[in-house]
Amino acid sequence: MRIKPSPPAYQKLKELICQEIANGRLKIGSYLPAERVLCEIIKASRSPVRKAIDDLEKEGFITRTKENGRPVVGPSAFKVNNRSQSPTTVSRNLIAIVSRVPMITESYGERSSFFSNTLFHASKSMENSGFDILYINPAVLSADPPDVISRIPVNNCAGVIYFSGTGEVSAPYLEWLKEPQCPVVVIEGCLKDEDIPVDSVDIDNTHGAYIATEHLIKNGHTKLVHFTFTNNTVWKNDRINGFRKCLATQKKFKAKVIEACDVIDIRSPDDWRRIEKPANDLFNSGATAVFAANDLLASCLIRAANKRGISIPEQLSIIGFDNLKTNIDVPLSTVSHMTRQLGEKAGEILKIKISNKTDKNIRRELVKPVLVIRASVSNLNKD
Repeated sequence: MRIKPSPPAYQKLKELICQEIANGRLKIGSYLPAERVLCEIIKASRSPVRKAIDDLEKEGFITRTKENGRPVVGPSAFKVNNRSQSPTTVSRNLIAIVSRVPMITESYGERSSFFSNTLFHASKSMENSGFDILYINPAVLSADPPDVISRIPVNNCAGVIYFSGTGEVSAPYLEWLKEPQCPVVVIEGCLKDEDIPVDSVDIDNTHGAYIATEHLIKNGHTKLVHFTFTNNTVWKNDRINGFRKCLATQKKFKAKVIEACDVIDIRSPDDWRRIEKPANDLFNSGATAVFAANDLLASCLIRAANKRGISIPEQLSIIGFDNLKTNIDVPLSTVSHMTRQLGEKAGEILKIKISNKTDKNIRRELVKPVLVIRASVSNLNKD
């Protein structure tokens, strides 16, 4: 009897990924599990894993993000994903989640990334109420907002959730968000009342900056610096305002704001050299504590301090914002970005609008962040 040979490992993985797309566990625009996870699943080395991904990329089932090159489920998945049909076959219980941030699912036990976590909880909130999710990533579809409109069935959807991942909504997307004839909720768009008449959920950046600064003051620091970006964005300015608002309640304090770089100039703590000059200005200012505009900037600052022989927190205390995973030696005190609460609140508002068609109220919800105290701030009151 002739025994049929077992298919090669890469072929098994290709079939598995296609099955996961077909059953909806891997949605269009979502991250593929990390290589090490895929290696464990098929009990093979990285070589067959990479071949499988390369083959799927050639076939259009996989594409790569421009930001980090990580593979995500591509547009050809429309062919096999029964939950992501063409505009003519969708139902009114479908929710379109539109974002350039790739989704991470629970399928393989991976921990969600910072931004993906917001989307995950928005999606989960809607799925728990019986809605189906159509996840659309414009970066994956290589389309601008007008083209995206023609690719997704917004007018046949029960509702739309939009999340830019940048902390604001750009002008083209403001125009795009006027089009859907269904309820829309924007996550972290920093919208003003005059922008567009849609509901939104934002983190309270002013409050977060206030409590971060307050934490430094309560630990006895009187010489403070807010280390921030050069970009003129709403969230950046709100964090500056929160810093100054807290200081306005104090007397005999020395404080200043130092702008370090463009927000896109740093992607990891290894980019610390890009802030070296403003960091040196900070080190020479006599400040004992710093509130950094976000955790990535704080991480770069810690790397720059290490190169100067400055000990954290013994010689300089630092607190960040966002509660990112940071690849640094000192556990960073920070302000939580409340990603779960943002996602769940967006889902909650959308469900209210879907259930009550006559509700014309425009909601501008703010989620208050909380302190996450670790080891990067020293207590001068003990000295």
